[in-house]
Amino acid sequence: MLERLWLTPPTPDTSPSGPKPPLLTRPGIHPDSLHTPLFKHFFLYIFFSMDEDKAPKTPYVYLYNTGHVFDDKPLRVVSSCRLVIYTFPFDIQNCSLTFGPYLHFATDIRMIQGLTSEEILNQSQDVLQTNGEWELTGISVAPSTLALHEGSYSEIKYYIILRRRPVLYVVNLLIPSCFLITVDLFSFLLPLQTVDRSSFKMTLILGYTVFLLIMNDLLPVTGETTPLINVFFSISLALMVGSLLETVLITNIQCGSSQYSAVPHWLSVLVLQYLAVVVFLPQKKKSNQTTVFLNPSLRGILLLSININ
Repeated sequence: MLERLWLTPPTPDTSPSGPKPPLLTRPGIHPDSLHTPLFKHFFLYIFFSMDEDKAPKTPYVYLYNTGHVFDDKPLRVVSSCRLVIYTFPFDIQNCSLTFGPYLHFATDIRMIQGLTSEEILNQSQDVLQTNGEWELTGISVAPSTLALHEGSYSEIKYYIILRRRPVLYVVNLLIPSCFLITVDLFSFLLPLQTVDRSSFKMTLILGYTVFLLIMNDLLPVTGETTPLINVFFSISLALMVGSLLETVLITNIQCGSSQYSAVPHWLSVLVLQYLAVVVFLPQKKKSNQTTVFLNPSLRGILLLSININ
């Protein structure tokens, strides 16, 4: 039975026929009015759905004279997606939603797409108002068939391409880590005679460890591979520990050099003439000032400096 609905309340009319309300161009009927068994038992199944559908139910469907039934039903889907987090936080995920009936074979029901991929993407971007962690970049549609021993089922798959917004992770994780590593490198400029480098570097390591513990909630915990950002954090911490060990070694050599014998001549030549060139260490300029001892027995008491021009 078709139901005629009023779009606007009737307005007074002076014509003899009286007021004429406008008619709906697409009148709807209640689903319980359809007694077709196929329609009554048609259930749409969404693969990998993780929660119950809590979307509001539509009270009407559209029935055309050609036999087509248009049921515009909204769905609220909580689905699972296989994430590839190797390039986190600059990753792009491709999630899929598969729709199909689970009571009727492909000979009874065939799933087809109503709109093109471009139209679906444009409508989705217009409806999507929240600026969360993910950005919708593309949607593609591909029909498929699930073949079983009893028969084949018609399915349709929607591939949703999502790109993560990396600004939050760059500001809170990468930039502070780079700052701490830079400070650790420049700490070698501190003089050993007045500043304790080892205490300073130990403070940096402890601060970096606490920073990683606090920001651990921002890192992904699922995935088949280890993200590159975790490798970056591990290498940064290893560099800080190596810098501390190097500082301890340098301090030991400087403070305990008087207890060891002189450096071999070959090692002095290797370091001062060859390795110094590799690290761009400039050679010490030769001075034109000559020191002459008048009395060798009074060395250190009476000195005479002669400038040679």
